Amino acid sequence: MSRHWRSMLLKRQVMTRFNNIAIVFILLILLGTSSAGQSPVRFWATSAEEQAPQLVRHMAIYVDWKVTFTIENTSSNDVIVYGMDKGDGTIDPVLYLLRFNKKTSSWDYPNSSNAPTPWKKESSIMKHEKILKRGESLTFSRAFSRVSNCGRRVIFTAQIGAPRSKKTHEIRSEEYVVPCSDQKPE
Repeated sequence: MSRHWRSMLLKRQVMTRFNNIAIVFILLILLGTSSAGQSPVRFWATSAEEQAPQLVRHMAIYVDWKVTFTIENTSSNDVIVYGMDKGDGTIDPVLYLLRFNKKTSSWDYPNSSNAPTPWKKESSIMKHEKILKRGESLTFSRAFSRVSNCGRRVIFTAQIGAPRSKKTHEIRSEEYVVPCSDQKPE
């Protein structure tokens, strides 16, 4: 191979590497500024109220505190929220209730592996879809006992995705602390 062709080949390899690096750099900048590590949704407790005590037989406790949570699409794109069909045209998006482990200072899943079930293995019951357009939200409620759950720190998880994408990811609510029955809620 002549010196001229080697020089041309070397220049092309350098330019290809430079172009690849530039493309990766631009993608990182765009991804970093578009999401800044933030979720495309906000997931938080929007209200809490006292309710008449109701027996939850399988847990052998009375619940007297109703908390409403909201998942809001804060992105400029549609977001799919997955959940269990409630039979009335709505879904229940909760996959897990995480509890704070004081010993390890971490959030624990309610299973022996202390991890979410891989989405591919998740039951089809939990894969019903609700598309949230920009600014739309989905609400659901959970009941707690202000005696048995007094001071308990909880986080709920849900699964979201984007239309035309098979990838999903777990989102977590903001932390909620169950008040005690003798406390005045904030």
